Amino acid sequence: MKLGTVYSADKKELIYSFIVIGMLFLSFHDGFISALGLYTLASVAVYGAICAVLPFVIKSKIYTLDCLWLMLIFYIVIRNQEFRNGVYLSFMAIMFSLLTIILLNQSDYWIDIARKALIFFSAEHIIFGFLFLALPSVYTRLIISHYPADARANLRNYLASRIFMGLTEHYTSSGTYCSIAVIIAFSYFLLNPKSKKNLFFLLITLTALVLTQKRAPLAFIVMTFSAVYFIYKKVDVKTVIKFLALIIVAGIVVIILYNKVELINNAFSRFVESADEKDVTNGRLPLYSQAIDIIKKYPILGMGWGGYRYRFAYGLTTQNNPILNAHDIYLQIFAETGIIGLIAFLSFFIYFLSVTIKIIKSGSMKMMSMNEKWCIVFSVCMQIWFLLSGVFENVLYSPQTTVPYALSVAMALKMSRKFSGIRKSVTLKYSDFESIIKFIKGMFQKA
Repeated sequence: MKLGTVYSADKKELIYSFIVIGMLFLSFHDGFISALGLYTLASVAVYGAICAVLPFVIKSKIYTLDCLWLMLIFYIVIRNQEFRNGVYLSFMAIMFSLLTIILLNQSDYWIDIARKALIFFSAEHIIFGFLFLALPSVYTRLIISHYPADARANLRNYLASRIFMGLTEHYTSSGTYCSIAVIIAFSYFLLNPKSKKNLFFLLITLTALVLTQKRAPLAFIVMTFSAVYFIYKKVDVKTVIKFLALIIVAGIVVIILYNKVELINNAFSRFVESADEKDVTNGRLPLYSQAIDIIKKYPILGMGWGGYRYRFAYGLTTQNNPILNAHDIYLQIFAETGIIGLIAFLSFFIYFLSVTIKIIKSGSMKMMSMNEKWCIVFSVCMQIWFLLSGVFENVLYSPQTTVPYALSVAMALKMSRKFSGIRKSVTLKYSDFESIIKFIKGMFQKA
């Protein structure tokens, strides 16, 4: 029996579906299932399923770009500081998120599953977020009571400040989930702006994002939508006038809500107050400085993935929590993987985004179904938001953002191969893969 024919096609699709749903479940419930003490169990189940599908990849077509992507994953695995410090799950979440970009290109069955799961989990967070604000006593009894004592105290403080929280214990996570929900809603709205349902969904998710009182996610969402608007639409005088009119109308609506609705007033007050702050980075400058110090010491290869947090993070605190990352993925990638890793990551980021934009500009979307078109718009929005947020947030170091980003990239690559045939493929024999595994084991032993 040949390797790769162990399971039928139907079972193969079920495994892909389980991986997608499992990864998204971990992503959208990261803090909640951790608080319940279930994160390790859930993670092992999902990562085990991904390992189960690896035999299919060995005997399937692997694209040239995928081989380079695998080499980069091996590079950050071999030079990994987290493993040396006995930490595995956080890095495994990132590694498997990146690995799914390759795995999911073997089938397109999972794409509709991913779309529905994204909608369901984001809607779940939005619903619980409004429950948090509207019925605090019910939320406290059903949700907050399950958290540890310190998390319960934080959530009560957020409740007193009227901050939209959903199923999270920190408002940064809430801002992340709401941003993804807005991207999902905007993707539908851009494809059919005349739909009242799409407009309602977009307004609800935008309201939720504003109520998180997170400034950076809202700013990056506005920048993302502006960029995507001009990518998707033909750039001419008429498009620019429509865009400016939309900005003016949105500004008027915000001003009216700011003066009439207390919750909106409280949320935007924080944005207004930020204009008076001397440090617009909100205390991140020392973190950037420390990343630069590492870069100066290890400019070529870096100090190893995850090394930043173990060298500098402990002792630095914000809101009494240890700072674990640099809050700038580009500086941190440079510090941990050197100029080699930075160039590799940037090359992939730019390439994935260019492929997605090329699909939109090439006219390939005319051949797609509405759901496939949504996947492309969601992908370009998610990628741009991810890359913009990386300047100020830890988006590459959290499953909350790496999983949706990886799925958005996989969607774009699958659509490009389905409708454009952009890349040529090479077939890897099992013996070739076996020699690669031996080489990696040798590198681990040397490390």
